[in-house]
Amino acid sequence: MAHYAAGGAPPAVLPRSPGLSRKGVPRKGPGERRKLKAVVSEQLSRDVLRLLREEIHTDTVLSVGGSLFKVHRAVLLARAPGFYFHVNGQTPSGLTNELVPVDNVDASELRAFLQIVYSSNKSIKSYEEEILKKMKVGSVMPEKKPDVGFQECGNLSDSFLGKCETQEDFTGGGGSFISSDNYDLEPASELGEDLLKLYVKQCCPDIGICVDGQSFRAHRAILSARSGYFAAMLSGCWAESSQECVTLQGITQGEMNVVMHFMYGGTLDFPDKTNVGQILNVADMYGLEGLREVAIYVLRRDYCNFFQKPVPRTLASVLECLIIAHSVGVESLFADCMNWIIDHFARFWSERSFANVPPEIQKTCLNMLIQSLNHRNAAFLLMESDRLLVGLPRVRWTEAALSMASRLQEECVAFIVENFSSIIKSENFTLLLQSQAMSSTAHLLDKIFKAIEDNITTENSCTLLMSLDALLSSESTKEMGFTCKVQAVRDKLWAFLVQSFYAVRHTKGWQQMHIDDQQKIQAAAFDKGDDRRLGRKPVLTSSQETRL
Repeated sequence: MAHYAAGGAPPAVLPRSPGLSRKGVPRKGPGERRKLKAVVSEQLSRDVLRLLREEIHTDTVLSVGGSLFKVHRAVLLARAPGFYFHVNGQTPSGLTNELVPVDNVDASELRAFLQIVYSSNKSIKSYEEEILKKMKVGSVMPEKKPDVGFQECGNLSDSFLGKCETQEDFTGGGGSFISSDNYDLEPASELGEDLLKLYVKQCCPDIGICVDGQSFRAHRAILSARSGYFAAMLSGCWAESSQECVTLQGITQGEMNVVMHFMYGGTLDFPDKTNVGQILNVADMYGLEGLREVAIYVLRRDYCNFFQKPVPRTLASVLECLIIAHSVGVESLFADCMNWIIDHFARFWSERSFANVPPEIQKTCLNMLIQSLNHRNAAFLLMESDRLLVGLPRVRWTEAALSMASRLQEECVAFIVENFSSIIKSENFTLLLQSQAMSSTAHLLDKIFKAIEDNITTENSCTLLMSLDALLSSESTKEMGFTCKVQAVRDKLWAFLVQSFYAVRHTKGWQQMHIDDQQKIQAAAFDKGDDRRLGRKPVLTSSQETRL
């Protein structure tokens, strides 16, 4: 069954960001790695145990009294080689589903042992020793290490198991393909390490996966347990279920190598120069959720440095990771990248590589910044946007960043005017005053005051007047020499209040004003010749309000 990549071409990104190779970056984020290892090892244990429980592609039947246990020679050889050779003998027949008697143990004991063999994430040597003692072998274990089983694999019937090769043969020419780049990758658990040896030693394979002329010799049971794609292919519904070699398309040899090492060992890293974005696509194609999590972890570590304090070399790689996450639909990683870019937007927008970010992502970044505006950060974002407008050169690659900075500045000014009473109490507004005092022209403060004058309404005029009075009474305003600017805006507000007295006196802001200001405004309104009789604001009934 030919397989073609879903979702089109992989994202056009570098395989790995310069200066951030797996071996070159300090191991940070140990908590994230521990969490990933726990998730991947648990998934591997669950998948392999399902082989035993659901009797998937079994090839041996162990018999204890009247109880039968369908098992897998490859798993027994990988995890408990002493037990395997004891029950099968040194020269097993290699017949599929051959009935093999197991003496001197109860069915319950064998069942418990097999559960441990198929699911334990730790070494099972002690359990193997214990059951062998009960099988009358005493405490004497084979002198050779568990790898003995892999060497002995060559004595098994070639009709089923195939030849077991030495490590020097793995990277040979036109035969089976295993990259030496993967030997230093950490498996998720002891179970993963044992199964990975089974694959790397190429012991007991019963199927070949052909990719671009190279064969990956594997085990139907492991492939079916770990991947829904292979489970469907090898279940009997497809012609490939009876074939000894299956050809895949839409995947490279390097990507297949990563997939095989993950399915067997739950490996937590990728070889250098791996296209992590494409591995995410491959993980989706083959239903490997754990591989997807490993790829996300690698991106967070190698591209984003776990979102530590930004340094120049990480800025471009975080933007690259943002594009990858967007192209393959990893929403959580996209959100993390976007939030970090927003936190340091002035530095990112100044990057030349920001011009290569798709326009829809740039727009999303701007919109999220605007939505994040609050009384604590509005003055800071205003200063940062101004820093961009002043500092960026007027060249083609900065056009998008300059346009976004200009729009952000407009939104900041509008937000500050709308929430002026709370923003002037913030620490960042004090910093804004300080920066404007040191500037040759207080242009940002002028923008704010001009926006106040242009947006005076009946509803906000009283609140704005009280806010300007608070500024006038503050020591920072006096020390920085802004008293005249603030007073000029206040005078215009005062004139508006006098002219609109009969409208503003019914607003909430009027009720909050000091009584002295209310009396002065009222007196000033009468002095202008408007001596209409004061009355209460009309209270309408519900029926009158409905008609209105």
